[in-house]
Amino acid sequence: MKYIIILLLVFILLPSCGKDTKSKANKVNKLEIIAVKADKPQAHAGEDIIVKSLVGAPEEYNDEFHTIWLLCSPDDDSGFQSCMGEDGIIGLPVIDKDEFHFTVPSDILSQGLEKKKLYVLFTICESDMQTCQDAITDKGGDGLKSDIFKLSYKTVEVIKDEFPITNHNPEIKSIYYNGVELTSDDITLKARKSDDADDDNMDDNVFMAEVTSDSFDEIELPDGEKDFERITFAWKSTLGEIKYYYTDQKHDEKVDDLDENPFNTALTSEVDNYKIYVIALDTNGGIDWKILNVTSEE
Repeated sequence: MKYIIILLLVFILLPSCGKDTKSKANKVNKLEIIAVKADKPQAHAGEDIIVKSLVGAPEEYNDEFHTIWLLCSPDDDSGFQSCMGEDGIIGLPVIDKDEFHFTVPSDILSQGLEKKKLYVLFTICESDMQTCQDAITDKGGDGLKSDIFKLSYKTVEVIKDEFPITNHNPEIKSIYYNGVELTSDDITLKARKSDDADDDNMDDNVFMAEVTSDSFDEIELPDGEKDFERITFAWKSTLGEIKYYYTDQKHDEKVDDLDENPFNTALTSEVDNYKIYVIALDTNGGIDWKILNVTSEE
């Protein structure tokens, strides 16, 4: 089992190309790991942590894939590199689960440490279980089959009990469509009739995102001054065309000041239902997301 774990960790240091290396950053046209979120990006020893994955794929996707979760506690000096050795792994892999639950070891800050990062590793194998196992153990004879693996990880910073928690996840408060707050994650958008430039309907479909006011943690700047972090929104969709991959929001911005993101809806020749993903990211690795389920109509 330890041999299998170490081989899985090797993939973290390899480029993850998957089956389609020509994808646009904001178009989900292959199976991909969009985000990984820990409910507590910063925690004390002994706390329970829940880590969730957001995996996206084209609407027509129906191939088999399997997921693997691992928890790693690196050596103090070598950081994440020590996850390559068997001593850094905590517990056994968790297979085919959307969530990973673990308890921060009570002795994680022994030897006088004030803080330490744990790494939750999330891997997808895009094949049947037998092929995945053969690739990991090299039974196929072709070396490590990195093209069927996709990888991501999430860090959880553990701090001493006497230190206050200062890093929290942002929370998406609202998504706006053409200036109106959406009251549901299920929306209906008019499809495009053609893909010609003069049929561009981006101006007819404008989205904005907003987080709650307490999503902005205070951070220390390089000059020693303190300020509130900025929230960045990443936008993806399975169909249609999003104009900007990123928008952002500052602490003092109101709804009227939010960045707009125009969207070209799906074509009438494409499927009737698709998804828009909105991912909120803060300065210190906090994350939240919303998924809009779009029904396309002519």
